[in-house]
Amino acid sequence: MTTRKRPNLPTRDKCCGCAACYDACPHSAITMTEDKNGFLYPNVDEDICVGCGLCVAKCHIANLKLIQRHKIGQPLKAWTTDQELIKNSASGGVFAQLATDFLSVGGAVVGAKLEGKCDVRHVVIKSVSELQSLQNSKYRQSIASGIYAEAQQLLRKGVDVLFSGTPCMVAALQHFLGNRDKYEGKLLTIEIICHGVPSSELIKQALHYHNADSVVRFRTKSMGWLMGNRVVYEKNGKTEERKDRCEDYFFRMYLSMSFLRNNCYECPYANIERVADITIGDFWEKTYGKIDNHDGVSVVSVNSKVGMKYIMQSKMLHTEPVEWRACLPANINLYMPTNNNLVRLGKYIHILKKLPQCIRINAFLCGFRSRLLYKYQMKFVWLITPKLLAKKIVKQQQKLHEVLRMAKEKD
Repeated sequence: MTTRKRPNLPTRDKCCGCAACYDACPHSAITMTEDKNGFLYPNVDEDICVGCGLCVAKCHIANLKLIQRHKIGQPLKAWTTDQELIKNSASGGVFAQLATDFLSVGGAVVGAKLEGKCDVRHVVIKSVSELQSLQNSKYRQSIASGIYAEAQQLLRKGVDVLFSGTPCMVAALQHFLGNRDKYEGKLLTIEIICHGVPSSELIKQALHYHNADSVVRFRTKSMGWLMGNRVVYEKNGKTEERKDRCEDYFFRMYLSMSFLRNNCYECPYANIERVADITIGDFWEKTYGKIDNHDGVSVVSVNSKVGMKYIMQSKMLHTEPVEWRACLPANINLYMPTNNNLVRLGKYIHILKKLPQCIRINAFLCGFRSRLLYKYQMKFVWLITPKLLAKKIVKQQQKLHEVLRMAKEKD
């Protein structure tokens, strides 16, 4: 009897859940399933697997040295002048504008769509009327099963494709396609500045806490872009949002950065060598009074000639060059992963879920539910953990200075 060799896929501490292995398997032996903590991982059916190793060959994490990188480009602050597009976008609407440009000439756009109660899935759209479903941020891992193969089929048919996602998803597509030169000028990749992928349990807990039925959108501009980190829920057929961000339990949980996938704290793509043609995110500044457009401003790094081509061709994008010092301090994931000195609770979510509700809420919030008590808690934390916090801050500042020096030498 022949013993089949189990594929040597990355361990759970390294796997990013991108699902490229799912698309690569010619025998449908791999399924993507959520574990007890709400994170997606590949599950190999050993009765079906023939041990061909194609899943490992197409895994970008297992082949990091083969991933094409771009030196980070000139930073820009940008926004679309189309008021309808920027209104429905999380920040400056750069993705939405480039997607509109693509769709208007017969191209296809791949992005994350909010489905059902709070699920997120990567889909292909081919018309501007579908674009709104891909706009706005989605703070949950997108189900990407099948999307790389679908994008490849479109490219082989001669269709221009705009692919947007997290850096690890862009790397997954790049490695899945193999020789990208075959699609030169036909493929544009856009990556977000990613803080890390949170457990799906966070939004489920938030729905429970707020007695809501579903998520309408993860960010809203009802109080302006700078106050946009508030989830809009649907409750009994009506939309509802928290006016105070401290009372929005989802963002309290997410911004603690304690419930991310374990690999996100060591992300190989959170550095100045980017994998996408264009990198986008919120243009956060220390002094918000300098914000030029209160409907939303994006920070954009154009990392390749392909990316520059599409930015320059877009007639509805307003762009201005900025200095690195203006955008790097508030966007640390442009040059380093989310600081790994934070408390990591992602592996213990299945335990937290079993706690009594009064304790469970505070555990997931990483603090007291009461705003006043939370304020005193943070003061206490700063008092008793000066060494840990100092180590975290020093590491971040050292990395920032290093990147600023490199950027200066490049200029």
